[in-house]
Amino acid sequence: MRSSRLRGSRSPRQARYTAQQVIDEVRRRWKRRALLQGAALTLLALLFGTAVLLVLYGAFGVRAEVVLLASIPVGLLVLGVLVAFVIRPALRRIDDRQVALFIEERLPDLEDRLNSVVELTEPGAVPAAQNALLKRLFDDAAQRARTIPVTTLVDRRRAHLLAYAAAAGLFLLVLFGASTLGDFRLALSGSGFGLPAADVPRMTVRPGDVEVEKGQAQEVVVTLREGTDREVLLNYREGDGPWRKVPMRPALGRPEYIHEFPGVQAPTQYFVEYDRQASDTYTISVYDYPQVTRLDLRYVYPAYTGLPPRDEPDRGDIRGLQGATVTVTVTTSGTAETGALVLDAGGRIPLTPLGDGRFQGQITLRERDRYTVELVDARARQNPFPETYLITPEPDEPPRLVVTDPQQDVRVNAIEEVRVAARAQDDYGLKALRLRYAINGGAEEALDLAAVRGRPAEVEGDHLFFLEDFALEPGDVIAYYVEAEDHFHPEPVLSDLYFIEVVPFDLEYEQVANQGMPGGGQAGGTVLSQQQIIAATWNLLRRRAELPEAEFRSLQRGLVQAQANLKRNIEERIGSTAFSLELRAGEETRQIVEHLRAATVEMEAALGELEPGRLREALAPERRALNQLLRADALNKERQVALNRQQGGGGGGAVEERMTELMDLELDIAKDKYEIQQPAAGPQARQQMDEALEQIRDLARRQQRLANQSRRALQDEDPRRQVERLQRDQEDLRRQTEALRQAMQSMARDGRLSRQSQESLQRAIDQMHQAERALRRGQEQEAMARQQQAMN
Repeated sequence: MRSSRLRGSRSPRQARYTAQQVIDEVRRRWKRRALLQGAALTLLALLFGTAVLLVLYGAFGVRAEVVLLASIPVGLLVLGVLVAFVIRPALRRIDDRQVALFIEERLPDLEDRLNSVVELTEPGAVPAAQNALLKRLFDDAAQRARTIPVTTLVDRRRAHLLAYAAAAGLFLLVLFGASTLGDFRLALSGSGFGLPAADVPRMTVRPGDVEVEKGQAQEVVVTLREGTDREVLLNYREGDGPWRKVPMRPALGRPEYIHEFPGVQAPTQYFVEYDRQASDTYTISVYDYPQVTRLDLRYVYPAYTGLPPRDEPDRGDIRGLQGATVTVTVTTSGTAETGALVLDAGGRIPLTPLGDGRFQGQITLRERDRYTVELVDARARQNPFPETYLITPEPDEPPRLVVTDPQQDVRVNAIEEVRVAARAQDDYGLKALRLRYAINGGAEEALDLAAVRGRPAEVEGDHLFFLEDFALEPGDVIAYYVEAEDHFHPEPVLSDLYFIEVVPFDLEYEQVANQGMPGGGQAGGTVLSQQQIIAATWNLLRRRAELPEAEFRSLQRGLVQAQANLKRNIEERIGSTAFSLELRAGEETRQIVEHLRAATVEMEAALGELEPGRLREALAPERRALNQLLRADALNKERQVALNRQQGGGGGGAVEERMTELMDLELDIAKDKYEIQQPAAGPQARQQMDEALEQIRDLARRQQRLANQSRRALQDEDPRRQVERLQRDQEDLRRQTEALRQAMQSMARDGRLSRQSQESLQRAIDQMHQAERALRRGQEQEAMARQQQAMN
């Protein structure tokens, strides 16, 4: 044979590796690659056809019979690929010349040596005489064959890629198509095509054993091996209840039967009965997310309240005293293992298990918040959609204090009795109800209005001032206030500041006062202004903690300005040349001036405390200044009474006018700058007030002229006509004054006048009316004094 001849002609040096061995090795590798590539293509074709059939059956619901018919062309396609790429390459014969040509194409450097060897070794190709030349050719070809890279001549990367793709496709088909293949197998068996395998059951039941959430619906599906008109029955029982039997609903187009449990509340056992056969018994287990079934609250109050703990059963919202501790007891459905109270503000309070599905946690009431209860069971399942509850702390309000008697400043004589009564209330109990008073700006004295025992919610008490015991004189003043203290707030609640003013004990004075004489029963404007400053200082002291710093400083500056203005006004009046000369008329007037000067000294001391903001320290000199003003006012009124008694009501001349003007000085600053609760008046309101005051001054001047004319009319030869004309003018003035009063009331209703402005205008108009009445009585001196007060 040809192979034998070639091997016989080689030399010993070429025994290890000959040209014929190279050709045989390349032929084997070439066929192996063709078979591997063909097998991979055939497997890919089979996988593609199978996938198409499964998609038609599983995704599009094509009947099993149709899918089976469609598998015929798929099988023919796979067979064609097998014949073309596996069987045919395996049967194909490849001779040495074809292999030699393949090698020469891949390795041109061989220069046709292998092809020449193949041709020369064919029968009858070389005469016997040329054997020596043939031997040399063989030796050269064998020498070059040693260097041929046989392993790289045949590229099998494409075959390997196809093989890998086929293996991956087979894995995916097994992974995702197993269940569909099983169903298809059952459906195919049921359709009568072929015989079922021995291990294929007549029906399959899904889902078998399963666990569902309590209340969730669960569907049971039975797939039969063959179609039937017989009834398929589902037998089931809930918990330990009786067995029940229901027919299952057939599916459309498939040998399947369905039954749905709408809401599983308890573990359920079931099996399927068909054609006198029964499936295995399966169980639908039930699990329940942990749930909150009840919340109970227990409030433990701070010790200072003295209150016992309070229970609120079956309640989640928390509302109670700020600082109280609330114990939340959580009752659950019994499956929770751990829990926590989760606050909206970011806090998390772990719950302590108590057993029997109960947990407990504590919340301290500090700020408004909300919370939810988080529960987790043994399988890390958390309660879904927990309910939100409110946390509302209620602050301990300060005591509510009311002075019930006398509710105002009082003016009494030195031997009267004054009753002071007050009532206090507090939600969590009072500690004390006290009265504090000071006489003439001296040291404060304190006494209990009521004996407080325990923690009463309401306390009432009173005290009777026996003024005779204090040896008071006209002009003395008792300033007092009431304070209520509870067990929580560090500072007591204070009432308004009230005054008990001692006035002269003189019946004639009272009689004159009732007739409308100067002084009357009311204090002068200077005294009222100082009382307003003291009240404003007291109110600012009470509200200091709740006021912003900027607002406090503004009100403090207003107080300083008010006190300084009143002090300056008094000093200017008593220091003027007219006063210096006229007030030397008697000892009483000099005493009055000394009291006023002493008052300005105390006002200076008060300013020294007000400017740095020491309000409580400023109250003492302010009260002493008031005491000096009251003494001066009392001396002035006694003097006026005496003068009126001596002169028969005809007035006291220029000295009395100066004294009246001095004692009726009013604070020349808007009240809203130092009284906290009075709103500020706008520019328009101030302009309207100035216009009203100017009208009052004009009317007063006209009244003064009428009084002078009336005095001259008494000496006229024909006084009757003069008096009639004066009366007409006086009536005209009265109408204008009444019109001014109505205009003032309208401005007050519209809120265009401050409270002090209303009072100032009202006092000026009242002075005008009193001047008119004095003119009618013929008391020109009194009328002129009233007119001067109205203009002031």
